[in-house]
Amino acid sequence: MTLKEFWTRSKEARQRFINAAISETPTDYYDGFSLLAKDNQHMIEAYFKKAQDERLEGVKTVGSKYIVEELRREGMRETSEKRQFNINNNYTGSLARLAMRMFPKEFGEFFRIRQGWSK
Repeated sequence: MTLKEFWTRSKEARQRFINAAISETPTDYYDGFSLLAKDNQHMIEAYFKKAQDERLEGVKTVGSKYIVEELRREGMRETSEKRQFNINNNYTGSLARLAMRMFPKEFGEFFRIRQGWSK
């Protein structure tokens, strides 16, 4: 599935797709990430959207921490929704790995990730 197709699916279908991607290789993610993803679909999707926006603006490669910090900064400005992007920094690498696993065409080479990562 492409990222464009992902956005056309229902919220429930998108959540199932996220959960399935994580369950394929649960040890690739930081402890507790599957629970975070299940309970915070809005955060996962905001991350995908921000990464997609950066990519469409011509950014060739980026660190996951940058995306998370930008979402936090934007969340502080959002007064109508009052929903900040509140996530532990330990999960930033897991977010990038999930995006790369789910959307290899769009994000396969987009994120800079550490080699030899371990929990």
